[in-house]
Amino acid sequence: MKSTKTLFHLLVLILFSCSRINTNKDECNTSLLNKKLILPDSISVVTNDTISFHKTSEVLALNKPTLIITIWGDCHVCAHKTFEWADFINHNKLNIQTLLVVITDTPSYFLRIFSDQIPEIGIVAIDKRIINENNLCELRPDLNVFLIDPNQFVRIQGDPFIYKELKEKYLKMIKSNSFE
Repeated sequence: MKSTKTLFHLLVLILFSCSRINTNKDECNTSLLNKKLILPDSISVVTNDTISFHKTSEVLALNKPTLIITIWGDCHVCAHKTFEWADFINHNKLNIQTLLVVITDTPSYFLRIFSDQIPEIGIVAIDKRIINENNLCELRPDLNVFLIDPNQFVRIQGDPFIYKELKEKYLKMIKSNSFE
């Protein structure tokens, strides 16, 4: 009985550890498909457990296709999801510029707890402005994954580990390098 109760509390903790309150949830964009994704002029990049600010054009080739993945930086389950991406990218031998955007109000917590646990899949940035400037829904991390073309238009949107039908679309578009 005691173990069942402990398991229940653990499950509740896991389920609600990644929840956030978004006061503008009715006004946020649920689809940016075929629209230009706004990238900030500068981003805060994580390197060796430190944050440094760079012009976006210094760390990303803005004229190349880019896979943009957002995670909540205060959530262990969310941070662990990056291993699925690492497996997907490595297993399929994908050669794609990748930006992992960490959304957090406490960067120091992310740096202390999670940054060394995330596999290298590309550039790691702590920057909530991508969410804010594109008016994305924080409560919908399943929709805050994007494949953008060289002109920064969103060609695929959604998490292929949640929406299984997107996996083949991501693979086909990245491998063919065709963004029509």
